[in-house]
Amino acid sequence: MVDERRRDPRIPLKLKVRLRKDGVEYEFYTANVSRGGVFIETENPFSLSDEFELELFLSEKEKISCLAKVVWISHSTEKSFYLSGMGLKFENISLKDRERLGAFLGEILTKEQEVDADMYYNLEERIIISSDDICETSAEVIVVLAGCGIKETVNFTQEVINNAGETLVKSYHLYGDELNIGETILVPYEGILKNPYIILVGAPSFFDSQGDEYLRNVMLGVLKITKEQAFTSVAVPAFSFLEVGYPLQNVAKICLGTTYGFLKREVFPKKVFFYCNYNNIQDLLAFQRIKKEIFSR
Repeated sequence: MVDERRRDPRIPLKLKVRLRKDGVEYEFYTANVSRGGVFIETENPFSLSDEFELELFLSEKEKISCLAKVVWISHSTEKSFYLSGMGLKFENISLKDRERLGAFLGEILTKEQEVDADMYYNLEERIIISSDDICETSAEVIVVLAGCGIKETVNFTQEVINNAGETLVKSYHLYGDELNIGETILVPYEGILKNPYIILVGAPSFFDSQGDEYLRNVMLGVLKITKEQAFTSVAVPAFSFLEVGYPLQNVAKICLGTTYGFLKREVFPKKVFFYCNYNNIQDLLAFQRIKKEIFSR
């Protein structure tokens, strides 16, 4: 469960949980909740690796359902401040329910941080242009282009899919080619990248007279789901657009301009990283120049 705590923020939250196993039903309340699991406070935790059918009630009328496994237990003592209870990891949760839970938690995180003036970063410092290797990014979530023809066209998309865990591969094959421009799917990630989540976003595999509008829709789709899920940072592979043949000036102006306008109104994401091709310094310089123009207006 250590990985889950590192991957997702845990929010102190009391929600009803219903567990079922072998025809027996149990009801508990959570002490904290994350996208990946819950901690239930109880003096009689179950055994490690026990599996249950789980229902987590977000409200009286809304719930998510999945399998859950006990991955850690704790017992309170006079010398310890730990609560007695058990940590459950969600298993086989649907992408739809994962997004619903993330949006539910994101709304709570957003309200908490909007009242804290210290959380408002300098706008210019929230947009970072980098020529580093995107595989080394510290961003919480990373963007991968999807849509008809993209997987065969963009090397980065191919590389991520070919070196990913089963969940992302399966999700891409099921939905990737069918995403409309700007439409997004949030997928948990395990593979060559360091970040825990991927945003698949529908993008065209060519640039035409509507290219600027397409780019704007792609960036808005990414920023909206990042904000909705309250991700602190997102990495955008600018080089993927250039690889498809989008003009450098258009990519830089539309992506940076759209992000600038969005961040002026929103707390999340706190940082947006644009990764240029680390073998081409000219792309980096062009992005830096256009960023400077946008902030000098």
